[in-house]
Amino acid sequence: MFDLASSEFNSVRYEIYGKLLTDEPVFWYEPMQSWLVCRFDHIQQVIKSNESTTDFLIEDKIANSGDALGDGTRAVLDIVRTWMIYNDGATHTRLRKFMNQAFAKHHIDRVLPNIKQIIDTRFAQAIQGQTGPVELDIIETFAHPVPAQILQDMLGLDEISLDDFLRWSDSIALFMQDFVVSPVPNNDIAV
Repeated sequence: MFDLASSEFNSVRYEIYGKLLTDEPVFWYEPMQSWLVCRFDHIQQVIKSNESTTDFLIEDKIANSGDALGDGTRAVLDIVRTWMIYNDGATHTRLRKFMNQAFAKHHIDRVLPNIKQIIDTRFAQAIQGQTGPVELDIIETFAHPVPAQILQDMLGLDEISLDDFLRWSDSIALFMQDFVVSPVPNNDIAV
């Protein structure tokens, strides 16, 4: 068994994901009282199902945490509860309409040349000064920073440094990961 809330989980997560994909792609995870759905086709079925809802999640976590939630955590949750993923029905549809506009074809076409430039630059920096076969950490070199750079470009956030953008994104991801997997959210993360 594994513990999504443990500090060791990140170091073994890909091994665990691989085992889940192979052995049990739809897995009941008792500590969260939730199903972990690992395969794309299964995830698509869940997302498209009218029986799948998320709007109760934040309120349930708040109720289950009681007085253990700090002011910082409550302030972050006030923002998170406005996100599309934590809303169903008409609110979700309205928010999705705004999101779809940001990813409309003309916006993607505008940044497409920059995407190639971003990847070419990252690759050139990664192999700079090296001869012969090169080992790259694909996550650190591409998968982590490139989507952030593309979003910065799409949203016109040139005045924000990539390091700040990544730090903020990583902080939000860490908060949400802890919020989802921990019985009581870690108030220190929200600060």
